[in-house]
Amino acid sequence: MKFLVVVLALAVAVSADIDYETKRRALQNPDLYDGDMAGINGPFDAERNAIPGQFYRWPGAKVPYEIDSSLQSNTGFIQKAFQNYHQTTCVRFVPRTNERDYIRIFAGQGCYSHVGKTGGQQPVSLGNGCAFVGTAIHELGHALGFYHEQNRSDRDDYLTIYINNIQKGMWIAVLLLYVWWIDSKVSAWRLGRMGSNPDSVNERHVCNINTKCAQMFHIRK
Repeated sequence: MKFLVVVLALAVAVSADIDYETKRRALQNPDLYDGDMAGINGPFDAERNAIPGQFYRWPGAKVPYEIDSSLQSNTGFIQKAFQNYHQTTCVRFVPRTNERDYIRIFAGQGCYSHVGKTGGQQPVSLGNGCAFVGTAIHELGHALGFYHEQNRSDRDDYLTIYINNIQKGMWIAVLLLYVWWIDSKVSAWRLGRMGSNPDSVNERHVCNINTKCAQMFHIRK
């Protein structure tokens, strides 16, 4: 079976219509693992970069969702993120009817999501500084069960990390994950905390990560 693997290398690109610092801080919540992943208390190791276990998967690749009233006036970028998944994957985001497990997209404090299905109402925050298609794709990817691509155990085969350019306190962003924490049978979405992301560009806008290969390709499992 063929799975599409996409590197979102510019998922959170710098835009002229928003202050860069606001955008950077939106992805750097100090209370969350690596800035935007909720429910994780420490570093995990992974080979394919997806959380293991059937419990964390969305049945039938369908993800029911609700969009909170705090975002009702600005849902275009979310719908475009849904369309991206629908056009390139088997994942389908569907409006919630009476499903017990679903994601609730709201304008919280910055950008964040749990990793994989957690059960019940599951928050996905797209607050101030997060109203971009790439950012929405990124956080929805976490909700589907994927960690950050630059933490994969085979990361160094594809990326060059410039350690000296990493901001102080942000080294956790490039730690390699342990293989036993990953389901190796799941193809990985490449959730790029690369390009113009807080972890990959420091306060002097110096690049910390470069790709060594093409950003879009197919793999077979």
